[in-house]
Amino acid sequence: MNWKKVWIYLLSFLLILYQVGMCVPIKVSASHMDMKNLLWSQEYSVYRAEKQYKKWMKDYPKCIQGIKEWRKINGKYSYPVTPYDKEWKNYIMSIERYVVCQIPQKILEELTTEELFELVLDCPMVTDICLYNSIEEGVKILAQNFNGMNELLSRLDCLEIITKYYESYNIPTKQQLDYDVLLGDTNHPDYNVIVKNENRMRKADKDAKVMNTLNICEAIFEIATDENILSQQEEEVLTKIVLQKNKEKMGSECVEGASTEIDQEDSILNRYLTKFSITSASSNKKGAAKSSGTFFQLSDNSKVYYTISKNKEAIANSTISQFLKRYEGIKLTNGEDAVTVAGGGGTKAYDCYNFAWLKKYDPANLWKKCVLGRDEPYRKYKYFKSASSPSGSGWVGSGRSHAVYVVKKEVSYRDNHGNVKFSPLVKSKWGQEGPLLQHPLTLSNYTNITQTSDLVWYC
Repeated sequence: MNWKKVWIYLLSFLLILYQVGMCVPIKVSASHMDMKNLLWSQEYSVYRAEKQYKKWMKDYPKCIQGIKEWRKINGKYSYPVTPYDKEWKNYIMSIERYVVCQIPQKILEELTTEELFELVLDCPMVTDICLYNSIEEGVKILAQNFNGMNELLSRLDCLEIITKYYESYNIPTKQQLDYDVLLGDTNHPDYNVIVKNENRMRKADKDAKVMNTLNICEAIFEIATDENILSQQEEEVLTKIVLQKNKEKMGSECVEGASTEIDQEDSILNRYLTKFSITSASSNKKGAAKSSGTFFQLSDNSKVYYTISKNKEAIANSTISQFLKRYEGIKLTNGEDAVTVAGGGGTKAYDCYNFAWLKKYDPANLWKKCVLGRDEPYRKYKYFKSASSPSGSGWVGSGRSHAVYVVKKEVSYRDNHGNVKFSPLVKSKWGQEGPLLQHPLTLSNYTNITQTSDLVWYC
């Protein structure tokens, strides 16, 4: 969980004290959510995508799916092109796939907010929310690139509907697939047994949708908190709802890492308890000493600071399968799959900068469970040379949004027009919450979305 969610447990603790002291029960109901303001201003919101959508229509006219392409199945709209359709392979770049998923304005206007939310959950690109250092950040970026999410966050009744949906959402106790049996106990699982079997892949999608649903709802709660639009009563109600849902998570094998951070020594709650010398109701200790992280010392005496990640869960197999499905059928010219799993798929305990730089500079600490705060000391390290392109394996490419490690200077693959494309073959962690994959650089989900072109190469 993102550290920001700790506010939920802090509010809960205060609420418990209040209820014990006053002996007044509080009824938990989403009907208490009486939102009178937009999550973001209609006029000034940075998340609005109309201008970008118009630009995409001009730049990618062949990718736009008009109203005629959208159809209803069992009374609900479905996306014209998904990874299960052969046409999906015509759109290799992430930007093209985002354009393919844009919902026509006429359809957006006729959907209720709940119908819109369900359509957002079905978006083929929704798993991208885990490509960033927090799900909240991922939701915001998804809203920049997908007009369905943008429209959802602009609805007057967004928070009310999302709260009701979240409160009534029935978390499955069992996963659709037994991944241990299918993939075996190995660091190099063969995901093709899932990806190349449509029935299994659709079940994996259902497993992933459980986490996507909970993650998006909770991210919207966090955003609402950041925007300071909740009253105290609404915060209290939401606290109780999230705590109840957290109990339900504990009984489900579909949910990864569903545990509170209340006992983490460096949590906001423990710092609060230390400040006021209060003992936590769920912990026998008072606020423990804070350990916010440390640093790696380079030989030129510069320091690279890092923090210890709280969430050490493995990236879910269903999530990894979703990403691989997007690139199914795209081959290197030697016949091998273009995008494959590296390092068993990785965990949520480290980010792209950790993997790329520690693999290059300090492989002994490569799997240290930490997130690098910044990589400027590595960039300025006097023993590294830099260039505008890598000249071989072992180079690190690092930029404002992403870092990669070069496996091979150049490989080739065919684009959606059958043209041969050349690109470095790299390994990279797709966000702290995303998988560790090996892929041609230009087939990354970061391409055109977070400007992979800004990478500078170091060796």
